[in-house]
Amino acid sequence: RVRRSHRTILIEHLRGARIGTGRADVTYIWTQQGWLYLAVVLDLFSRGVVGWACSDKCDTFLVIRALQLALEVRRPEAELMFHSDQGCQYASGTFQQSLIEHRIRQMHEPYRQLLGQYSGGTIFL
Repeated sequence: RVRRSHRTILIEHLRGARIGTGRADVTYIWTQQGWLYLAVVLDLFSRGVVGWACSDKCDTFLVIRALQLALEVRRPEAELMFHSDQGCQYASGTFQQSLIEHRIRQMHEPYRQLLGQYSGGTIFL
């Protein structure tokens, strides 16, 4: 019997699962008017952008708008898993409530670390 690592088991499960998996991040861009914040949600398997939002404020509502667009684009029928850093925007009560309302499960250690390695780390390099 061959022993498989936790990472291998997780990846096999996610590939065969009927659960969508998204990854999110925020970056900032300098413009002539000042900083512009960009929140992006990727579909983890297609690696395509499915949601995004821009604002002059890096707050909870920025990441919620990106998530809402992703949900409108994908129209998921099953439970979703969501991977992000532990920034205050993603940890806020308002964002957590939005996840609950849409049946989205935010990943925590050790799965988030494993999946982060699988998905190539941060979105923005």
